[in-house]
Amino acid sequence: MTYSNGIAHVEPAPSVAPDPEMKPGRRRKFTDKAKLRILDKVDALQKGEVAAYLRREGLYSTMLGRWRDDRAAGRLASPQAQTPTAEPRPDRDLPSLRRKVLQLERLLKQAETIVEAQKKLLSLFEFPGDVV
Repeated sequence: MTYSNGIAHVEPAPSVAPDPEMKPGRRRKFTDKAKLRILDKVDALQKGEVAAYLRREGLYSTMLGRWRDDRAAGRLASPQAQTPTAEPRPDRDLPSLRRKVLQLERLLKQAETIVEAQKKLLSLFEFPGDVV
């Protein structure tokens, strides 16, 4: 910071190019099973060991608080209580698939018509024998 006439002038920070080796971070998503496992592990640790565990695993104490609230409210399903996902019903997509087939058949017929027209044009411009 430089001062001239009693006014502070702040110089802009030099721009730093991003490191090409660094990849943008992605937010981790934890399954209910993983959250419960981590909570069980943290609950078994001594008070001084929790901070070291959180640092080592890259977790935040606020995450634990939210997960504990979810566990107390029953929003974290236990691994045994999880129900299998419903199987997709193929008949639900049938009308949209039929529309798609009709659309593709129209496009195919149009493409075949264009190819036939190109063949006829090519035959009109062909010369008998080799003319160089």
